[in-house]
Amino acid sequence: MLRTLLWKDVRLNIVVLRITALLIVACYAGMAIQGMTSGTEGRFQGALIYKIIVSGSAMSHMCLQFSLAILSANLIAAERADGSAEFLTYLPLARKEVLYSKGLLLLGTCIIASTIHLIGILGAAWLSNYSLNDLTNLTIGLLMISAAGFGACGIGWFASCCMNGNAIALLTLIIGFPSLNVALLAIVWFFQLEDRSNAVFVSTWIGIGIAGFILGTRHFVNRIEP
Repeated sequence: MLRTLLWKDVRLNIVVLRITALLIVACYAGMAIQGMTSGTEGRFQGALIYKIIVSGSAMSHMCLQFSLAILSANLIAAERADGSAEFLTYLPLARKEVLYSKGLLLLGTCIIASTIHLIGILGAAWLSNYSLNDLTNLTIGLLMISAAGFGACGIGWFASCCMNGNAIALLTLIIGFPSLNVALLAIVWFFQLEDRSNAVFVSTWIGIGIAGFILGTRHFVNRIEP
């Protein structure tokens, strides 16, 4: 039954999944085109190809966070929009089974895409003999992007669990994420936390993400459809 539910979720979110795959390919292609038109001698050789892979992987990883957040906001609310959520309540299914299916799709997409990016970034950086300082800065940047993405996914998941349609859930995500980002910037500036801004951003977004997933899941389990 879990396989059937998972396949249903894939079909319902196929547009978002296709956009995710397209963005991954587009980021690498864009960096490759930039490398070809850079006018560098011996292009696609030596350090240049590693730079293309690192840049493409980093940009693709950033786009992935956007796609995962959209997927989170669409997973549950899309079922309410097309009426299938009400239909599922008449089937002999535990709410946890429905939840497992959606969580597996979100987590699977994240793991597959992130593995591609991380192998590309770290592998190419290592082969191109990046300095320890460059690797440290690269890792910090990836951590901040991932933390912000996790927080956005938490917001999207919470909105999807609570709203009656995916359009409203997506609107909540689009408004909520940048608003919280502005609030974080204001807090860092007001309390003069610039020297600890990275830690503040990472910890806050991880906390927001955890809260969004926990509260959204609790609401979903206890909610009576429609």
